[in-house]
Amino acid sequence: MTATRYELRILGRLSPEVRADFAGFDVSEAPVETVLLGDVVDRAQVQGVLARLHAFGLEVLELRSVPELPEEALLGQAPDGSEPAS
Repeated sequence: MTATRYELRILGRLSPEVRADFAGFDVSEAPVETVLLGDVVDRAQVQGVLARLHAFGLEVLELRSVPELPEEALLGQAPDGSEPAS
């Protein structure tokens, strides 16, 4: 089964204990929110993530699927191997 990458924006900052509970996600902070970015295999797993956030008393501001970047983009290269245009 192919995973879909999801971005969840959470109001406020996550404590170190809560961050540890979402080890499968990249966690970053914006001025007034925390962003979780990770792969989810199905709708049941999405519901599980949302239930965990709810159990911690956190408010989800946004949930969206994001497209996977081609490997070249992750490596900072254009598909033809050249440097991407700025």
